[in-house]
Amino acid sequence: MNKEKIKEIILSNLNQSIEDLKEQIKSQSEQVDLDENDTLDPEDFSHQNEAADMVQLLKHQLSDVQSQLERLSALNFSSKSKVEPGAIVHTHEFSFVIGVVTTPFLMDEKNYIGISTDAAIYREMKEKKPGDAFSYGINHYNIIEIL
Repeated sequence: MNKEKIKEIILSNLNQSIEDLKEQIKSQSEQVDLDENDTLDPEDFSHQNEAADMVQLLKHQLSDVQSQLERLSALNFSSKSKVEPGAIVHTHEFSFVIGVVTTPFLMDEKNYIGISTDAAIYREMKEKKPGDAFSYGINHYNIIEIL
């Protein structure tokens, strides 16, 4: 198990998300600009407004992903003995990366997901150690290992 490899995967996924969002913003922004020399009808203006709204939504998502990238860079990924930011928590079902939100990903046949320290599930597992258990909703987890 290599924590740096996990960090690299998350970093790569976040950077890819940033590039994808930038491309989507560019594409939607092109739809916002109407050619004033063309004959325009109300439907054109409606599409322009929808595209402008989408650009704002995408910019907000981009800002969120960039914030996650900053959080990842600031995380201390040194070895941990309890559940805290920078820890990787292995349970029978998932492996949690604490301190940065990620979409689920697979590495070495294990399912990983990054969670924020603001997440409700984190409050249930905070400060726990290997061998401890916690529940979230209807799910029960046993902590196998913390890296």
